[in-house]
Amino acid sequence: IVVDESGQPVPGAEVIDTESNRVFGVATTADDRGAFRLTLRSRNDWDLKLLARTPDGRIQGRIVLKPKQLGQPVRIVIAPAR
Repeated sequence: IVVDESGQPVPGAEVIDTESNRVFGVATTADDRGAFRLTLRSRNDWDLKLLARTPDGRIQGRIVLKPKQLGQPVRIVIAPAR
């Protein structure tokens, strides 16, 4: 789920796997509850780095997932750049 600093869902936030090749990169958009699902091309033994941002890119957040966290619910908090 993508939420803002107050814990409110952020509909329309884009979530991107920042480690993927940009040509075949994996991205999705959060629904009206801020929920998203990424379908990864393969499971890896390394960390997965995700970026979530509003459509205008002005508010964003990042999270790093360890391999054991894959397939579990994820919460990404986004905030204005400081």
